[in-house]
Amino acid sequence: MTSVQLHRAKEQLKGHLALGMDSNSGLMQGLGKSMLAFNQVDTIQEIHQEIDKITSQSLMEMANRFMNRSVCSELIFDC
Repeated sequence: MTSVQLHRAKEQLKGHLALGMDSNSGLMQGLGKSMLAFNQVDTIQEIHQEIDKITSQSLMEMANRFMNRSVCSELIFDC
């Protein structure tokens, strides 16, 4: 992944999060999930800072860890 692609992906994620918080119900759902999962609510600025910390290397490490064939499953339809 190039630095330009990574930057675009980060900006797209930030935009998606902002749109999700655009409505009261979306905002309340996000705050509730955060409180239930992590017992804290981060500000949008804190979330953006964490997204900005993502590097190409860390992204590849996570992809290799979670997209590994040994941890993924397949569903094959026979028509």
